[in-house]
Amino acid sequence: MAPVKLVWGGGSIMMEESYPTLESIDAALEILQANGVTSIDTARIYGTSEERLGQIKASSRFAIDTKHPGGFAPEANTQELIGSIANQSLKYLQTDQVDVYYIHAPDRRFPLEELLAGVNTLFQAGKFKSFGLSNYLATEVEEVVRVCREKGYVLPTVYQGNYSAVARRMEAELLPTLRKHNIAFNAYSPIAGGFLTKDAEILVSGGEGRWDPTSMFGGLYHALYNKKNMLEGLRLWDKISKEFGIPKAELAYRWVAYNSALSGEFEDRIIFGTRTIEQLNQTLAAFAKGPLDSKISEQIEQVWNIVEADAPLDNFNGSHEAEPAIYHENPSVAGTETEQKVEQNSDAVISSLLPSVEELRDLRKVLFENLNPDRKRWLLTDGLSSSIDEVIKMVVSFDPGGHERRDAIFGSSEYMAGKLAYSSRETADTMATIKNETVEKLADVTDRSSANILAATDKNTEDIQNIHSNTCNAVENRIIGWIFQAPYSDA
Repeated sequence: MAPVKLVWGGGSIMMEESYPTLESIDAALEILQANGVTSIDTARIYGTSEERLGQIKASSRFAIDTKHPGGFAPEANTQELIGSIANQSLKYLQTDQVDVYYIHAPDRRFPLEELLAGVNTLFQAGKFKSFGLSNYLATEVEEVVRVCREKGYVLPTVYQGNYSAVARRMEAELLPTLRKHNIAFNAYSPIAGGFLTKDAEILVSGGEGRWDPTSMFGGLYHALYNKKNMLEGLRLWDKISKEFGIPKAELAYRWVAYNSALSGEFEDRIIFGTRTIEQLNQTLAAFAKGPLDSKISEQIEQVWNIVEADAPLDNFNGSHEAEPAIYHENPSVAGTETEQKVEQNSDAVISSLLPSVEELRDLRKVLFENLNPDRKRWLLTDGLSSSIDEVIKMVVSFDPGGHERRDAIFGSSEYMAGKLAYSSRETADTMATIKNETVEKLADVTDRSSANILAATDKNTEDIQNIHSNTCNAVENRIIGWIFQAPYSDA
C-alpha cells in the first residue's frame, strides 16, 4: 500500500511564542525538507500565517494550500469577496497560485451556487490547482459535486476533515462519499487537538493552556472531548501506551498514518501541527517508526468502541450537534436568539476592563455563551490569537480594503480596533464613525494601562510581565466586545 504523505500545519507559525522569528520558521522548513515533507497547509483565518510564509518565500520550496473562510465568516461569501479574499491570500503568500484552495467550512445561510461560481472564476484565472472542501457533511459534499457538474465548474478533489483514533465518524458515511467521487481525504487533528496526549484526571478537574476550560479554545475542546465515554477511552489509551512503551502522541500519529482507513493509493494525507522545533523533530521521528503491531491496533479498536457514541464529527459541526434542529434546519433562528442575548448584555461586555485574570476568564465564558454560532466558530479558530495585534489583523482580514486599513491602524498612535466590522458591506462613513467611537471609548483603557505599567517600574521583571499580560488580556476582551457589537446580516 502506498504511504500516506504528510502536510505541515502552518497555523502554529502565527504564534510568536512558538516561532518568534522568521529564522525560526525557516529552520522548521529546512527540517521538513530534509524529511521529505513538501506541502504546507494554512488559511486566511490563521492570523499572520500566510504573511509569514510569504516573507520567507515558502512557496518557492513547498506546495502551499490555503482556505477561504466560508462558514467561519458568513459575510465573506459573495462571488466578489471570494475573489478579493483569495487575491489577498496570494498577496500575503507572495505567490500567483496555491496548490489546493479550500472552502474552510460550509455557509448554510448563503446560496451554494454563488459560492461555487466564485471558486470556479478563481480556478479559470489560474489561482489554484485543486479545489478542496473542509468540514462539509457527506450530504453537502454530494450537493457541491452535483452543482459543479451541472454548471461545469471545477470539481472538488480534496477534502480536509477531523480524523484520529477517537474521531472516526467520517468512516461511516463521509469517507465512502469521498471515495465515490475520487476526492482525497486530508486528516487534520490526528492527536485530537492534544486530547490523546492528556491525562483524563487532569481534564476532569480542568486543564491548562489550550485546554483551559475557561478560555475560548479550551471551551471548544472540552465540549468536544470532555465526556464520560471519551475520558474512559483516554484511560485505556494511556494503559495501551504504558503497556507497549510507546508515547501517547506517537501512538496516535502512527495509528493514523499506518493502521487507519487512510490510504496513499487515494492520495490521502495527514496534516500535523507542531509548536516548537523540538516537537517537530519528535513528530517526524514518530511517523518514521512505521505501523503499529496488530496487537496494539486491536486494543485501539477497543478504545473506539468505548468512545464512538460520544465522538465528535469535526471542529466546525461539533459545537452544533446539541442543537441540530435549530442550526441545520433553520440556522437564522440560532443567530437571532443569540444576537438578542448579546444586545441585552452589551453594557457588561463593552465596559469590561477587569482587574483580575479570574474575572477576565468569567467574562470570556459569558461572551462565548452568548455569541452567534457563526461568530463563535470564528472566535474559536486558531486564527484568533491572544495578541492585540493579531485580533486587529483578524478583524480586518475579510474585506478588500482590510490590508490597507490594518496598516493605517498600526501606524496610528492608538489601536483603533474596537467596533471594526469585518463585513465589506459597511459603508466608509459608518466605518469612520465606528473608528472614532472606538478611540474615545478605549482612551480610558490606554490611560489605565499606561499607569499600571509605569507604577510597576520599581518592581522586578516578573511583576512587570504579569501586568503587561493582564493588560493585554483586558484590552483583548474589550476589543472582542466591540467586534461582536458590529452590524450583522442574516441574509
